[in-house]
Amino acid sequence: MHLVRALHRDKYDRKRKRFTSDTFKNYKGGISVIDSNCVGETDNELCSHIEQYYQKTIERCPFAYWVIDIACLEEHFPGEFEIVEKESTTGDKCHRNIEGISNGRAQSWAKKRCKPPHVFLCLGDNGIQITNEQFEKLHESLDLT
Repeated sequence: MHLVRALHRDKYDRKRKRFTSDTFKNYKGGISVIDSNCVGETDNELCSHIEQYYQKTIERCPFAYWVIDIACLEEHFPGEFEIVEKESTTGDKCHRNIEGISNGRAQSWAKKRCKPPHVFLCLGDNGIQITNEQFEKLHESLDLT
């Protein structure tokens, strides 16, 4: 099973060539993610789903998202977290919260994991896995000046 985290374009640090550590931060008791299996059961493609429910986060196309393997979470945070079904304020029934991981530990893990091959770029309906070279120039793809 995989979870998806929509990434806010302003969280990309072009000097460090990565997303900032607060990309994976608790907000109101949990880290907001999307259950990709749930999205697969709907008529939406993942990029369309993110665009429909997370417009405030992504702002506009193109946008990036991070695919998180639950097995990696379990390996790094054994017995420390729970994935809670919680409909988003925008009505996304595939929204989940990861609860129980401190901000410090979550942010440290994000620095190591929120990069290729786990980061994708949405161009229309299609999510494209980006390379390390593309990731280093992500600010250009996201039109960050």
